[in-house]
Amino acid sequence: FDGIDIDFSKLNIKSLDIQNAGNDCIDLSSGEYNFHYINAKKCGDKIISIGEKSRVAINNGTLSDGYTGIAVKDSSIAYVDKISMLRIEDVCLSAYRKKQEFNGGSLIGRDISCEGSSAMYADNESSVSIDRDDTCLYLGSFEKIYFCISRKNISFEDKNCKYLKRMYLNLSLKLRDSFNMENKVEDFLINMNNKK
Repeated sequence: FDGIDIDFSKLNIKSLDIQNAGNDCIDLSSGEYNFHYINAKKCGDKIISIGEKSRVAINNGTLSDGYTGIAVKDSSIAYVDKISMLRIEDVCLSAYRKKQEFNGGSLIGRDISCEGSSAMYADNESSVSIDRDDTCLYLGSFEKIYFCISRKNISFEDKNCKYLKRMYLNLSLKLRDSFNMENKVEDFLINMNNKK
C-alpha cells in the first residue's frame, strides 16, 4: 500500500513524515498540493509519485531508501526546492507520460541533491529542469487564475490577460517579504475583477 494517497484535493501541508510504505510513500493525483517539509524513507517503489494533472510545490525535505525519488507524469507539473535524496536505487527525478489520455510531466527544481543515483529521466513529451531560480515555492489558484510564487516574483499561468501581466510586477514588489502571500494575491485578483 501507499503511505499516503491523495486525489482531487487542494492542500497546504506544513510537515509530512512517512516511513516503511509497501509501495509509493506519497501518491498525488488531480489536485493542487503545497508541501513545506517532507521526510519520507523506506518506500517500496516511488518516494513521491505525482500524476493526472496535479500541480505540486515541495519546498524542503529528505527522501531516502526508495526505487525512484520523484516521478511526475500525466500532464502534471512539480516544483521542487531544497530536497536531499539518499540511497535511491534507480532514478532520482523522472517525468513521463504513463496514460494515453494525458500529456507528459514536467519537473522544475532547484537545490536538489541525490546520493546513490544521479540519473534523471524524461520521455520525449516531458521535461526535467534543475538549477532554476523560477522554481515555485507556493502554488495557488483563484477563480481559474493560477499563480506561482517564487523567490523573485509572482507569475500567473493565465497568459491571455495583459492587465494581470502588467500588474503582477507591482504586486511582486509589495509581497516579496510578506508572510501570507496567497491571501494577498487573492485580494489583489478580487480587486482587479471589481474594477472591470
